[in-house]
Amino acid sequence: MKTDTCTKCGETKALEDFTRCKKSKTGYRKTCKDCRRVQQRKWMDENSDHFKALCRKQHLKVRYGITPEDYDVMLQKQKGNVLSVIGTVRVLVTKDC
Repeated sequence: MKTDTCTKCGETKALEDFTRCKKSKTGYRKTCKDCRRVQQRKWMDENSDHFKALCRKQHLKVRYGITPEDYDVMLQKQKGNVLSVIGTVRVLVTKDC
């Protein structure tokens, strides 16, 4: 069983406890999954507004193929809560979204 040492917690763990990383010489990150999860949670808590904006942007792009700016323009044109058709997907655009 191959192992590596986490640079955050200092524990030696199996490679399955590390995420893959193409840029690394070993092919794995230097921090274990547990420490990485703690880092990510801390970042999300400290940057909650930025994180929410990223989630919204990704959701609009994947689900509807539009940008947040496109959404805002549509919202203005629809005066807040008019049923809109984007392609074949029906979307109810409200001010609460």
